[in-house]
Amino acid sequence: MAVDTMNDEAVQALAYGEQFAHAYGQHAMIGGEYILLGVLTHIELRDVNLKLRCPYGFVTSQMVMSRIVLFSRHSDSSDEVDHSECYERILESARRLSESAGSGFVGIEHLLHAILIDREDRVDSLAPGILEYLELDFEHAVGLTLIRVFGDSSCDIFTQMRNGELN
Repeated sequence: MAVDTMNDEAVQALAYGEQFAHAYGQHAMIGGEYILLGVLTHIELRDVNLKLRCPYGFVTSQMVMSRIVLFSRHSDSSDEVDHSECYERILESARRLSESAGSGFVGIEHLLHAILIDREDRVDSLAPGILEYLELDFEHAVGLTLIRVFGDSSCDIFTQMRNGELN
């Protein structure tokens, strides 16, 4: 996905994720967990009202980073960055959500929503696994992102999603 189809928040969130990946030695393959980490970092730094609830309060970038360090394989230093299939799938899902909402740009709410819905039928998605480990309230989180994306009409959309009427 081209950067020119994203708003500044989304571009900054992806940049944070890639910076973390390099800082922690994950150079060869960057997955969706780094999108999640970048989005959470952006939310915390900018105090965006898009915080994810869990039994410990809110999911933080520090919580996610600790799980990434535990589960990720690190590689030797390299200037080349490749994005995993999961990373690309999340970006594409965010783009489709943005289009369906009539938005001209992908924002952090689209990225976060794409991560949340990527957990179904996916074995290669570390990001949703981390959120499950942290006992994220997925229903609340999906509702929160939908409200941010669609505004007042999100209640009907959320009901359709829960009933399996929307992908």
